[in-house]
Amino acid sequence: ARAVGRLGAPLKDSKSFLLAALCDKDAAVRVAGAEALGNVGCGAAEVPALLDALQDEEEAVRGQAAKALGRIGAPAVKPLLAGIQDPSARGGMAASIALGSMGSKAKPAIPELSKMLRDKDPDFRNRAITTLVAIGADALPALEAAAKGPDAEVARLAQAGIVRAKAQQAFRDRVEGRDAALAKGGGGKETMAAVTAALGWLARHQGTDGAWRVETFGKACEGPPCLGAGYSDYDVGLTGLALLAFLGAGQGPDSIAKADDETSFGLVVGRGLAWLVAQQGRDGTFGPSVSKGMYNHAIAVMALAEAAAMTGDARFSSSAQKGVDALVAAQNQDLAWRYTPKCREND
Repeated sequence: ARAVGRLGAPLKDSKSFLLAALCDKDAAVRVAGAEALGNVGCGAAEVPALLDALQDEEEAVRGQAAKALGRIGAPAVKPLLAGIQDPSARGGMAASIALGSMGSKAKPAIPELSKMLRDKDPDFRNRAITTLVAIGADALPALEAAAKGPDAEVARLAQAGIVRAKAQQAFRDRVEGRDAALAKGGGGKETMAAVTAALGWLARHQGTDGAWRVETFGKACEGPPCLGAGYSDYDVGLTGLALLAFLGAGQGPDSIAKADDETSFGLVVGRGLAWLVAQQGRDGTFGPSVSKGMYNHAIAVMALAEAAAMTGDARFSSSAQKGVDALVAAQNQDLAWRYTPKCREND
């Protein structure tokens, strides 16, 4: 099922097979089926089955079903609003995550979510504010109103959501305002075609674990291997730079765009970010302890901070914050930074 999903839209006829996978006894098959449905592109017909999957006992299945529903957009908004009010905490929170992941596509749900903030059930109120926070910039007026409300916990979450919504607003042009921004700068379809081709090259040279390897990326070449291999000590920095290219083009972990018949950019970015997060040490630093390790660390923090701002994903924001804390700790007293922490020199 996962292999079918990675091939994407050309195999839309396989949806019946993938829907059947959601009912398999094996949790791994159900996870793969939900993930693949999100990748091939679903519509209103698949909403009921994915809503049922939000009740699955396995968290990974619920997570992939939520992602798939989030990608469907408008046809899933009303069913997910009903799902948020499900008495089951498991299904209700999964529906909240799915609706929030739509971002601006969930704008029609904002009035109803605002009403839910006045519900007698505190669980419903928390789900509503969590969803509004995830929706982001479009929910800013509702968040500002909630921050002044009587429920202290809702007000606290709303305050944090306001900060996040303003950050997301700053990145919105990368996706929704991209065409206008391109035209203003003198670009057009040819510009985006060149960017997409370049991202396709990066996608082809990504390792199977999600990293871009400085020494071995040439092994992915279909013809003569690319030149320019470097030192493996800096795989973290290279991976961060590659991710910044995707994020700068508005391609986040939920993107379904791709170059030709390549794997979707969303999967490429998702794998890369997961690998990058896994390279963080307990002290918050990224990458191995090498002579010029601050390059790795600073670039990794930049990539994760942008991913956090674009997606609102707590995994990225938490990792980025730990990285920023490590940057602050590494600064030379009354000076700035150089290749290693507190080396008493500036650069």
